[in-house]
Amino acid sequence: MKISVVIITKNEQDDLPYCLENVKWADEIIVVDSGSTDTTVDTAKRFGAKVFERKWEGYGIQKNFAIDKAVNKWVLSIDADEVISPELQREIKEIIKGSDDYVAFKIPRKLIFQGKFLRWGGCYPDYQIRLFRKGKARFNLDLVHEKLDVDGKIGRLKNSLEHHSYKNLSDYFERFNRYTTLNALKRFDNKNKFYLWQYLYAPIKFIKIYFLKLGFLDGSAGLNWALLCSFFDIVKFLKLKELHTSGK
Repeated sequence: MKISVVIITKNEQDDLPYCLENVKWADEIIVVDSGSTDTTVDTAKRFGAKVFERKWEGYGIQKNFAIDKAVNKWVLSIDADEVISPELQREIKEIIKGSDDYVAFKIPRKLIFQGKFLRWGGCYPDYQIRLFRKGKARFNLDLVHEKLDVDGKIGRLKNSLEHHSYKNLSDYFERFNRYTTLNALKRFDNKNKFYLWQYLYAPIKFIKIYFLKLGFLDGSAGLNWALLCSFFDIVKFLKLKELHTSGK
C-alpha cells in the first residue's frame, strides 16, 4: 500500500524542514501553499514535494484541494508544525498493509509547549483523525478547527504525533488573535448570542484544566497553558459581543 502526505502552508520556513525530514519515507508529499513570502516553497521542492500554489480560501478547502491532488490510496494529513516519529511511521506502514475493516485512524497527539510535553490538563492524548483512505474522508468547511467527516469505521493508533505549535509567546498571541476572531465569526454566523454569564467561562476553564484535569502536574508550562486557554475563552466571547454590537 502506498501513502501520500498532504500539508498546507504559508510562511512555514522554520517548521517545514523538520516536518518534511520526518515524512521522507512517504511515497508522495503534496504541499499546497497560500502565498508564502519566505523560503517555504523552495524548501518543499528541495525535499521532493509536489507543490501547488493557490490563494487562501479556508482551512477545509485548502486541505481538500491537497487531498484531491494525492494519487495514492492512503492519505496522511499533517500540519507543518507537526512531526511523525519513527515509531508512528512504522505503525502507519504496518496498519495500512492489512487494514480492511477501517477507512480512517485517529492518532494521539502530543502538544509541545514551551519546550515541554503537556501530558495533563486535557492536552493528551488529543486524538486527531489524520490517516484515511482517499475518497472516504473530507474536511468540513468550518472557519476554524475544521474536522474530517469520515464515511466508514475509524480505528486508533498507539504512537503519537508531535505538535510543536508555538515558537514563543509572540507566535502564540499571533495565532490567538486569528483563532479567536475566526471562532467569534463562526459563532456569529451560527446566530449564537453573547450572554453575561459567559464571563464565567474563563475561571471555570482555568479550574477545569489546572485542577480537575491535573494541569499543575506539568509545572510552570502547565500553569501558563491553563491561564492562556482560559483567556482564549473570554476573548472569543468578547469578540462575538463586538460583532453583534457593530452588526459585523
